[in-house]
This record gives sequence, structure tokens and C-alpha cells, in this order.
Amino acid sequence: MKKSTKFMMGIALLSVIIGIIGIGFSLNRFEKTRLRDELSLPTNANTLTIEIKKGSQLDLNITQTSNPTIQLNEDGFIPQDISYELSEIDKKWHLELENHPVEQKDTVIGFYSPSLNSIHIQLPKQVTHLNIVTHEGDHPNIHVSNMSLASLNTNTSSTNLRLNNLKLDEIKTQQLSGTITIDQSTIYKDTNIESNESATYFYHSKFLEKTLIESSEGNSQLFANQFDDVTVLNEKGIISFENNSGNTTLKNEYGDIYLINPKDTSQNKVTNTKGNIFVTLLEGHEAQQTIKIDNPKTDVQAFDTATIVKNNEPAAIQLSTQSGAIQLMQFKIDKDASDKDSHDTYYYLDKTPIDNNRADYLSFDTLYYASDCFVQLP
Repeated sequence: MKKSTKFMMGIALLSVIIGIIGIGFSLNRFEKTRLRDELSLPTNANTLTIEIKKGSQLDLNITQTSNPTIQLNEDGFIPQDISYELSEIDKKWHLELENHPVEQKDTVIGFYSPSLNSIHIQLPKQVTHLNIVTHEGDHPNIHVSNMSLASLNTNTSSTNLRLNNLKLDEIKTQQLSGTITIDQSTIYKDTNIESNESATYFYHSKFLEKTLIESSEGNSQLFANQFDDVTVLNEKGIISFENNSGNTTLKNEYGDIYLINPKDTSQNKVTNTKGNIFVTLLEGHEAQQTIKIDNPKTDVQAFDTATIVKNNEPAAIQLSTQSGAIQLMQFKIDKDASDKDSHDTYYYLDKTPIDNNRADYLSFDTLYYASDCFVQLP
């Protein structure tokens, strides 16, 4: 290797080392400005409102701690200028967070693209009533997890709200757009979810009293939950109700409704004004599922073992639509085939495969959950 080449390689290596050291010093300086703080509450304080001030782009990760104080920890590549104010309002405590835009003039890292910084808020167990507030124009992600609360109330705008592994006496949410997800949680009393364009997702959770989900345009997907009594009201969004238990009322105006594998012990009332209704039963469960169709003029297609009752006979599944079609489908499982090679088929009355419908173009997957086979919407 030529001496000039070795010299140039040495210069390049030295530049890289100096750059790494410089970034290290910068990050160390940034780390000193990162939000790390503890806040004390009076021992009798059990209600807290957490508010992101309008215009502040922040994500929140809220959990519970055994410590007696509120702990604030900022997560993110480059710390932001974040301030907070803890105050008492009408004998209830209020924590406001604000992110002040700041320009980083002395350090520019080419591959770095700024994103929302996240504040990890750990609350003491004495906080049993939690309220969360965001404002129109902001788009935060809020994750509440691993907590036990008497009540959770959220009043948010365009927010992605995820509730995971919670035990709540009751919950009430009001949201304009974004997503609302409840996963692996237990709600002991009433659940009330109101949204405009938000998509709602309920997975693997227990709702022990009445549940109400209202939306104008957002889709609702409820999968593998245990309900006592649930009502889902929509106007234009799709309702997918799959592998759930409990007495059920599903109502829509224009969007389609999918009722998949309702439990044998559940009463299901499905009403659609102008949208379609699709009901899918698992092979071997048809005998326990009687079906009543309120409008005899409705265009109905059904597989051959569907039990459709007449007149005023009782039925576990009641279907009604003014102008949409009703399709009753059967999910047949090839038990001799492996999971990888199995071919799942839906049939109509004449045994011809279903074409050009949701079951076809969404490609349902066969999954196994709690030793039962069922269909899962993507």
C-alpha cells in the first residue's frame, strides 16, 4: 500500500474518531437537560388530570409505581425543552405538560430526523381516578398500561390511545379521530366509548357490565372478548364482531357488519339500514345457532345447514336490514390438512365457493386460540 494511501486512511480514521467523540460530548450535554423529576402529592389526593398543553407535540407512556411520588422521565434521542406545572384546581390535582420548540444550532446529525419525544409518567397507587386531556390539532400517542384504577376518563382530539393490561372499575372516552385500543384488560363496571372518526379495537378483554361503543365513521373491531352486554352503534364504518361472548346489539347505517363465530349462549341482534350483514358460523356449531331474519324481502344467501326460524319463533341471532343483503356463511375446516397446507372454504346454499366478497378478497387466516379454531379479520 502506498504511503499516501495509508496517510489518507489514517486521516479518515482520525476524523471518524473525533466525530464520535464530539457526538458523545454533545449527547452527554443533552442528557443533562433531559427531563427527570419527582413530584409529591398530598396523601389524601386520589384524582389527577394529565393535560398536554395545546400545540405541544408529546407522546405519553403512563404506568403505576409503588413509589409515593409522581415520576417524570423523558425518552427520546435529543431532549426537548419540556416544562410542567402541578397545581390544585377545585380540590383536584392537575398536571400540565408543555413542549417548547427549540432549535439545535450547534449540533446537526445528518441521519437524525426529529420525532415526538415521549414522557414516561409513573403514578403512585394513591391516584385512583385518572383524567387525560389533549387538544385539537395535536396528534399524540398515549399508552396507559399496567394500572388499577377506579375510573379512567379521556377527552382527546386526534389521538392514538392504547390501554393495555388495565383493571378499571369504569372507563369513559370521548375522541374525535385516531384510534382507541383496549387490550388484555378488565373493566368491572360500565364502559362508554364515544368517537367521531376514531377506529376502535378491543382484544382479549373482559367487560363485566354494560359496554357502549358509538362512532360516526370509524371502524370497530372486537375480537375474542368476554362481554356481559355490549352495544356497538355506527353510521359509516365497518363493524367486525368476532369470537366474542355476551349479549350483543350491533347497529349500522351504511357500513357493513360482520358477525363471526358468535358463542352458543349469546343473544345477538344485528340491524343495518343500507349496509350488508355477513354472518359466519363455524362448522359443527350450526345446530346451536338459530337465525331470525326480520325483513323477509331481504336478499338472503345461506349455506344449507343454516337454521332460519319463521314468524315469532325465538332465535339466538336476529338480523334486520332495509336495503342491504344478508349472507350466512359457514367456515369449514380441513382437519386432515396441516396448518400450512389447509384450505379454508366458505359455502353458499348451492355449495359453490363465494367469489368477489370480503371473505374472498381479505383472505381470512385460520388461527388457533384457546384450542378453538376461528376466523380472524386482518
